[in-house]
Amino acid sequence: MSKASRGRTKLFEYIVQENKTDAAYDMLLFHGFGADSSDLHGLYPYLKDLPVKRFIFPNGVMAANGVPYGRAWFPIDIAALEQAMMTGSYRDLTGPVPETVHKLSEEIEEALINELHIDPAKTIIGGFSQGAMLSMNLCLRSKHQYKAAIHLSGTFLDKNNWQSILQNRSKFPVFVSHGETDALLNPKDAARFAQSLKESGFKVEFKQFSGGHEIPLPVIDSMKSFIASL
Repeated sequence: MSKASRGRTKLFEYIVQENKTDAAYDMLLFHGFGADSSDLHGLYPYLKDLPVKRFIFPNGVMAANGVPYGRAWFPIDIAALEQAMMTGSYRDLTGPVPETVHKLSEEIEEALINELHIDPAKTIIGGFSQGAMLSMNLCLRSKHQYKAAIHLSGTFLDKNNWQSILQNRSKFPVFVSHGETDALLNPKDAARFAQSLKESGFKVEFKQFSGGHEIPLPVIDSMKSFIASL
């Protein structure tokens, strides 16, 4: 197994795992709220046989409010999250997001292209939870065409904006997964997002699993098959 190394762009730190020098793709995975780049780097032993030359795991650009030592891509309302969990409901994240989230998506992409020298057409981009939302926002709004997207336990963020983009941009394959008993993000919103992708002409694989806010082995296996088929 190759050795991982750490680096830094002007905007964020990252872990990079060099893999197969003659492989077709780079793969980017953005962690969820309160985690850090080492969290999804733990998937590398399961993914290393894929046709990927570099696995890149960016680190959140800010401290995660309410989570000591955790990182985030944008703040969340911790009080609203706790209230929703206490009542067995979900936060509604389908409304418009602050313009700062869109700006961050653009700035991250600039760093990826200009400093890490990725080629979007040969890059699989995705993440888990908040990282799934950020990476999907990035590739949907981008002027570039990414090879594929991975949306693990995310949600339908900024729904009206995303739906408008889905109808009008060129299509790429998308893998979506979500746990049926996820207590943090509504499984129904994930299913609605997958359906909207399909109705807009995207090639979609939707993996709903028996579990919560997590990435179980069956999802990893399905994701590997999805990437291997690109």
